[in-house]
Amino acid sequence: MNKIIFLTGSIIVFLCSCSVLLKRIYKIDKKFSFETRNEYLQYIRKNGNLDINQVGYMDSLSYLKFGFEGLQNDSTVIYFGSFINDSVSIKKSVHLTDNQACYSRMFAEIQNVLALKNYDDSLLKNNFNFLKYNIYSLAGNKKISFSGDNKKIRIVLLYSYSFGNYYNKFYNEVRQIQKENAGAVGLTIITMDPICYLK
Repeated sequence: MNKIIFLTGSIIVFLCSCSVLLKRIYKIDKKFSFETRNEYLQYIRKNGNLDINQVGYMDSLSYLKFGFEGLQNDSTVIYFGSFINDSVSIKKSVHLTDNQACYSRMFAEIQNVLALKNYDDSLLKNNFNFLKYNIYSLAGNKKISFSGDNKKIRIVLLYSYSFGNYYNKFYNEVRQIQKENAGAVGLTIITMDPICYLK
């Protein structure tokens, strides 16, 4: 009986310490404490896993609307989708929707989408419209458009400071895929951090 209690206690301690260890290693759940947009921009540049020219942020109205409308019926963590224009995306596979936080599933999904030669209607969905949101480039504060850039597909990822560096490898690998296919593939990373409220 004592062995069972000891083993159970050991497992609980291990699981709790594992969570703490992961938070320390990957810097997950850090409090967003930036006071200015410039501080945030410097952090993004220093962190090195994002190209500020590909990062967008929303104005305050869009930020709130996107949080309620854009993410409400979706368990998306990082990979928001692959879009052929501002309102039509490629449907996510069942394999991905079973676990949308899984790095390898997200990466495989993107590779599968890019391997498609054409997109018949059964692969498309029209339930989201980026025209409803004001998204600006973090680099130059210019409004980002999802149409008119002659890209066959635009990969849209989400980013948050609270993710720490857990997904850094994923961001870097997707950026590499985009670079290798720059003529046909665009990449936009939308920060879910409240940049619109910074000075």
